Amino acid sequence: MVWAPAGRRARNDTHSAPEGQSEFAPRGPLAPASAAAILRTSTRYAAVSEEAPLSALPTVLRPKGPIVAGCEPEARIQGRAGVLLLHGFTGSPWELRPLADQLLDAGYSVAMPLLPGHGTRLEDLDGTGWQDWLGGARQALDWLAPEVDRVHLVGSSMGALLALLLAQQTQPKPLRSVTLLAPAMALAPPIAAAIRLMAMAGRPRILRKDPVPLADGLSPPAYDGIPVRATRRLLELMDVVEATACPLKVPAVALHGRADATIPYSLARRRIAPLLGRGGVFLPVEDGGHLLLRVEQTPSVLARLAAILAVVEPYGPDAPGAIPERLG
Repeated sequence: MVWAPAGRRARNDTHSAPEGQSEFAPRGPLAPASAAAILRTSTRYAAVSEEAPLSALPTVLRPKGPIVAGCEPEARIQGRAGVLLLHGFTGSPWELRPLADQLLDAGYSVAMPLLPGHGTRLEDLDGTGWQDWLGGARQALDWLAPEVDRVHLVGSSMGALLALLLAQQTQPKPLRSVTLLAPAMALAPPIAAAIRLMAMAGRPRILRKDPVPLADGLSPPAYDGIPVRATRRLLELMDVVEATACPLKVPAVALHGRADATIPYSLARRRIAPLLGRGGVFLPVEDGGHLLLRVEQTPSVLARLAAILAVVEPYGPDAPGAIPERLG
């Protein structure tokens, strides 16, 4: 399968929102996608790319070999504001593509890497750890930052943890905001304990999982199993973030689904709230699951994200603008 980027227009005090009420109304240059448009982006991903048709991507973002169709990275420079989007554990850029498309249509520059061990073979993920995932995220940021005036970080699940660590490090360009979608702050204690025991025992190596059904009846392009060793390294990443992350000094927002069966809502909220910094916002997504950009609530999530960007980018992606101190 040969992939080429789809054609797009090129244009140069932590608190929670009240239940059932968003602090942001859709406004600004990002128009939220409709549910029908989001569902049209889904296809039945099963084939594996036999070639590496990635010449349009920068070298640092090109996967080293064949990848699962639907897991393709994205890289585009167009606006003076750039957004780095980081996917989750066992996932791929597919999780974030609705937001990436919305950003690109609005004129933002985008880097959305396929993190090491993902989107290829399950065995590849088994041989990687959190340092590899962070290294892949850092490479993408190092490519994006020199091309733009300012950077926004967006992370989903494990990608949210990587975004938190990147935000702690010295940035080559001003960091404008951090957005965390279903941040994987911790697994439920019994599950985490079981993972550690299985990792110590060395068996089983792989935990099988059923595909996650989507609203359109299809399945996401994700692995059908979870390597125990890699999951143990994900737990290590959670520990590193808990031990080292400091409150963010830029506008920050976290969104988490109340129906998230992967990362419990109450646990995530308790652990992420202290890291959002002065004026950070935690927004519940009613009935939302773990993949917030691939659920029935996705249009409303995209609308919230559009409104947030309208606050931190009041003049749009091609113009300079003051950095607000808080979102709420």
